[in-house]
Amino acid sequence: YPGAWPHKDKDGDSAATVWGAFGVFGLKVAAVELDSNDQPGRIAEFYKNALRQYGPILDCSPGRPFPPKAAENSDRLDCSDSDSKPGSLVFKVGVKQNFRIVAIEPKGRVSKIALVAIQLRGVH
Repeated sequence: YPGAWPHKDKDGDSAATVWGAFGVFGLKVAAVELDSNDQPGRIAEFYKNALRQYGPILDCSPGRPFPPKAAENSDRLDCSDSDSKPGSLVFKVGVKQNFRIVAIEPKGRVSKIALVAIQLRGVH
């Protein structure tokens, strides 16, 4: 996000990329947290525009009417695992084996941005 800086947690960590492969199975997780002085709504518009290239965006923000939970054998994302704090904004896009999440949480005068991308290989 323009003007954002890496969020520093208590350990001083700001980003992680993890890749594990087990035979034909694999998992890749890329995550980063950023801070910005912009309001959550402005940040949300920026990321919703960016996420559109990956498909329809699912809004899992607290207080929003969630679509029905996806069938267990469906690869469709749903909001059933969203556990967001009031005032935060959460967007998902993709399918269960390859998806992205953007979560924006107001923290006083700063907005915390969490970006996560997950890819699963060999899982059906």
